[in-house]
Amino acid sequence: MKSKIFKIITDNDVDAILITNKHDITYVSNFTGEEAWVLITKNNLYIITDIRYMEQARAQCSEFILSVIDENANFEQTLENLLQLNDVKKLGVDICDIKYVFYSQLKNMSGNFEIINLEEPFKESRAIKSQEEIVKIKKACEIADKTFHGLLKIITEGMSEKDIEIEMNYLIKREEGDGYAFQPIIGVEEKTSMPYSLPEKHVIVKRGNFILLNFGVIYEGYTSAVARMVSVGAVKSEYENIYSCLYDVYIKVLNSIKPYMEYEKLYSIFENEINHTEYKDYFLKAIGHGRGLQTIEGYVIRPKVNRTIMPNEVYSIGISISIPGFGGARLEDVVLVKENEIEILTNSVRNLINI
Repeated sequence: MKSKIFKIITDNDVDAILITNKHDITYVSNFTGEEAWVLITKNNLYIITDIRYMEQARAQCSEFILSVIDENANFEQTLENLLQLNDVKKLGVDICDIKYVFYSQLKNMSGNFEIINLEEPFKESRAIKSQEEIVKIKKACEIADKTFHGLLKIITEGMSEKDIEIEMNYLIKREEGDGYAFQPIIGVEEKTSMPYSLPEKHVIVKRGNFILLNFGVIYEGYTSAVARMVSVGAVKSEYENIYSCLYDVYIKVLNSIKPYMEYEKLYSIFENEINHTEYKDYFLKAIGHGRGLQTIEGYVIRPKVNRTIMPNEVYSIGISISIPGFGGARLEDVVLVKENEIEILTNSVRNLINI
């Protein structure tokens, strides 16, 4: 990972890179604490943190010089000292990850250095996954599948959405997951139309209900996501129609993904498919994004994004129908792009399951 950062330094003619995003910090240094910055110069690797994380940083970041903030300083002052010590004239940062207040502080630091926006190089550096990363993502996907199958044995009439979420959390931990990749989305009946339906304790599962389960797992820092629909007994015929329509479009998109395919080409296939359905006005206009340490990482597959799907990239591919006030459906899987094909890493049954 550090070799990628040094390449960014060389390719972009900067003297150092400041990393403030928690996930980027973990990526380059292995540090998993909450309060830290990483500064990488042409000759030195620094991790800046306070005394609370001193021991953790020493254990996880053995190749880095530890700079501990004392009671008479702060992050900004410590960083300024290191920039002067390393004679930094051009500092690369990911502008999208830096708050305006801190950006202003950077501009006002002494040393007269130039701030270079490296948003794109940062995105690209994490887009291609190493084999070690892929192994962890596969494990996170395996845990998500086991959790879903466990829920099929548990969900029943009389449970609340919150009850389902509690059982989901337990199953993830029991299967060696480290927690949720994102706040789980659980929706019953008309709440299936809400892409971010949070589980509520007063929404109770009844016979004939249509249920959305959309959740992800973290395993050793890496994430997965899966979305499936289940029914408790026979559901309304229109729910079945919505699901059937969604399923057909989704399978067409999944089967169309190829290595070295342009984003716009895949999106055009999606648009062409939905335009031939009765629910064309109710599809959400998003089909996927990169995945890794973060739930949404790298690039989003959408029009006017001039990018190619490359081998060793990992994507979440997800499609939704949303009819406000009535209901909807969603399917999502994690896809690994290989040299000549794709591998779908989440393998829970995609047909509508009646439990």
